[in-house]
Amino acid sequence: MENAPTMITDDGADLRHGATHFKVNFGQLRNVIDKSERAKKNILIAVAGGADDGTSEVRQSVDVVVRQEIEKFAQIIFASSPAQCEFRIGQRGLTLEDLRLRYGGCKPGLHGRDSHDQESVDQPDDNRFSWIKEPLKFDALRQAWIDPEGGP
Repeated sequence: MENAPTMITDDGADLRHGATHFKVNFGQLRNVIDKSERAKKNILIAVAGGADDGTSEVRQSVDVVVRQEIEKFAQIIFASSPAQCEFRIGQRGLTLEDLRLRYGGCKPGLHGRDSHDQESVDQPDDNRFSWIKEPLKFDALRQAWIDPEGGP
């Protein structure tokens, strides 16, 4: 029994292990969301788009199409740099028409914080806060998706 898997008995360790090893089949996820009116009304898909995580990790040439499909399916991109946010709204790199064809349109680039401790939860890198000009509700995120540049 030397190669038997180790059983995790601590609930916190079990949760952390499961959260870091959880994978979803993209095709199945897209089908479930596409078929559910409730999901379409109540779920926004966000993906990490940074250089070292998220869809940027899909770098093999055969996977470029998969990466673009994931980014096209998502409504929000977690972006770690101002340049990436500008790219997602057509201010850097691609035209608005190119963004529409390749990614389904503009996407808000929200600065996400991958905190690994309680003290850094509300401390984004370089004080890059994502401002959404609405009360803290789901519809505010939906509005950010509809108008990624955020009107006055």
